[in-house]
Amino acid sequence: MKEINTVGLDLGDKFHHYSKIDASGNIVDAGRIASTLQGLQSLLGECEPHRVVLEAGPQSRWISMTLAEWGHDVHVADPRQLALICKSQRKCDRRDAEMLARLGRFEPTLLGRVYHRGENAQEALAVIRARDVLVRARSMMIHSVRGMLKTRGIQLGDIGADAFARKAAPNIPGGFQPALEPLLVSIGDLTRRIREMQSRIVGGLWVWLWHLPGFYDWARDLPHWVHADTNCY
Repeated sequence: MKEINTVGLDLGDKFHHYSKIDASGNIVDAGRIASTLQGLQSLLGECEPHRVVLEAGPQSRWISMTLAEWGHDVHVADPRQLALICKSQRKCDRRDAEMLARLGRFEPTLLGRVYHRGENAQEALAVIRARDVLVRARSMMIHSVRGMLKTRGIQLGDIGADAFARKAAPNIPGGFQPALEPLLVSIGDLTRRIREMQSRIVGGLWVWLWHLPGFYDWARDLPHWVHADTNCY
């Protein structure tokens, strides 16, 4: 059986550093490539299969899938496992790439293996994370409006986030309109977008949950906005 070369790939925002070693442990090539598909293709796009070792991170999913499609044996290492094996006081991308290659050559199982989500799961997670960003942005605006009104002695009381833009508007003094009206408009727009994303999330959630054992026993513990969307039952 022909032994293959091992490539350690240290991923970066602008450049990926790589180190390629042969079956005897000798470095046969090292350097860096642009953090693009073209850069990746220049290194591993048209060559015999390699074992490629990279650390899990924001870019590791698409890179590992691309390399696997090109026929390479891809191993995505668990960063927590790497930290236990080799702790270094000095950060060096070139050295990190060599370390990944050498560990991958000897015993890749020591690195732990990360299996990325499928395409559908990744897209669904993106919607959930995007909704979370919108909710946090809306909360920050609501806190700002409340804080500015307190300087005028105005307490808005217990107003839910979904109704805040509508119920807070009548309490805005004339002199504060130029400052707070744009915030209320943005809060209202964010609320509409959050509701749209909630419907999309909940619609897919119920389809999946409906088939799980014991569904009714724990469904009551789901977030309140899941139960609020009655169209999804």
